[in-house]
Amino acid sequence: IVILISMSFGPLPAFNQLLKPRTGIWNPHVPQYATGVQYLNLSHNGSEASVVTYTQTDGFIGIASNTTWGLFYEQGYLEAQNRLEQMTIFKRTALGTLSEVVGPSAVSMDTFNRQLMNLQIAKMEVSNLSKTGYEYMAISAFVSGINAYIQNLSPANLPILFKVLN
Repeated sequence: IVILISMSFGPLPAFNQLLKPRTGIWNPHVPQYATGVQYLNLSHNGSEASVVTYTQTDGFIGIASNTTWGLFYEQGYLEAQNRLEQMTIFKRTALGTLSEVVGPSAVSMDTFNRQLMNLQIAKMEVSNLSKTGYEYMAISAFVSGINAYIQNLSPANLPILFKVLN
């Protein structure tokens, strides 16, 4: 039994990894959801920003900032905090790499999405943006916020989908 629960099966991790009390499925990452106002001071690339986020009882999250980059940075951070699993599935679907996670049943969808050349088109779109333009700044700050959230993750607070799919 000990040997069986320590073996991985396909894309699934070893069963004993899922049962660990501090990092397994018994400690699921549930984003903190509390109504109220939060005041933040952000520092990124040598710039400072003050950000205020407020959460209403219906789950609506509002963001205000004294800088545009601060607003988009916090939006990316909160998006990753609340929807990282969904963002990962969407990204893998667009890139045609979903079958790496869910198995052979998604190969035909991956083939179709690779034929659409989403990655190549996205790279062309980014290369056509002015590096000093508003759109590039907004996208860059948004992605930096996502990456900041991902860098703060530990095995204990990984979303449950990542734990189950190893």
